Amino acid sequence: MRHGRLIGVLSKPDASGQTLRPWSEGRGTFDSFSRGAPVKKKTNTLTSREAEVLQLIAEGYANKQIAAELSISIKTVEKHRQQVMNKLNIHDVAGLTRHAISKGIIETNAPVNSL
Repeated sequence: MRHGRLIGVLSKPDASGQTLRPWSEGRGTFDSFSRGAPVKKKTNTLTSREAEVLQLIAEGYANKQIAAELSISIKTVEKHRQQVMNKLNIHDVAGLTRHAISKGIIETNAPVNSL
C-alpha cells in the first residue's frame, strides 16, 4: 500500500464519524508526519543521572570509579557518557570538563599563577 493510500484510509471517517488515527493518540506525531512537518526530536537536556556522570567525568573519575560511586554497572556508565556527549555535542573529556566548569557543575581550584 502506498503512503498516500494509507493516509487516505486512515483519514477516512468510520461509521460513527470518527477518523481512524491510532498513531496520533495524544502525540500528534502521525499528524505532523502526514502534513510534512518535522517531527520533534528528543530534548537535549541532561537527566539528573547524566548530570551526575558528567560531574564525575569532569572531576577525573574513570568509568569504573563512576560505576562504583553511583552503584551502577560500567556498561550503564558508558551509556550515560555517550548520551551526555551526544546531547552536548562534545566528544572529548577536556570539552566535557570545560562545559562543566562553564555551567558551574564543578568548580576549579586552580592555584593563582604568580610571576
